[in-house]
Amino acid sequence: MRIHLYVFLGGVIGTSLRLFLTLWLDQSIFPTGTFFVNLCGSFALGFLFAYAKQKRNVPDEIKVGLGTGLIGSFTTFSAFTAQLVNLQLPLAFLYASTSICLGLLCAYVGGRLAYTRT
Repeated sequence: MRIHLYVFLGGVIGTSLRLFLTLWLDQSIFPTGTFFVNLCGSFALGFLFAYAKQKRNVPDEIKVGLGTGLIGSFTTFSAFTAQLVNLQLPLAFLYASTSICLGLLCAYVGGRLAYTRT
């Protein structure tokens, strides 16, 4: 039951941060807020997974609370896809390709940074 509390608390923080950032950053036709949030989340999750793998003593409540709760609620695949279908084709292609490629790069860099820090 304790793990549910960690996920809940992480979720409250993650969704609140996402709302704040998307309202603050979405000022143009390009969904900058969702783009930024998803790249930050990819970096953070890559870092978390690598850090937890290296340390091995990170409690499951912390890993799941941060990974599923905070980062999972902070990032948003549903908003990404909804915004994608509402963009004109050239911009939609740019949004999808840069989100995927840079998301993978951010996760990789986050993971590498975690390995160099431990």
